[in-house]
Amino acid sequence: MSPPDPAPPWLEAYRRAVEAGQNTYRDPATGYFVMTELVLRERGTCCGNGCRHCPFEHAKVDPLRRAVLPKPTVVRP
Repeated sequence: MSPPDPAPPWLEAYRRAVEAGQNTYRDPATGYFVMTELVLRERGTCCGNGCRHCPFEHAKVDPLRRAVLPKPTVVRP
């Protein structure tokens, strides 16, 4: 049995941002600002861009692209 995959480097920054009620956080690997599920949920629907924290399971993303995207990471169900 192989060891579990290590947590992505942005996961802790993301969790801290959601707990603080922030709309974005800085990805430590790239320096880019990433929207949290909090701001994405306010939109009400998936925008189709394949956001990392899409609370709508990438509903409007092209099915071929969705097949290769990682499953969105959300803290709140």
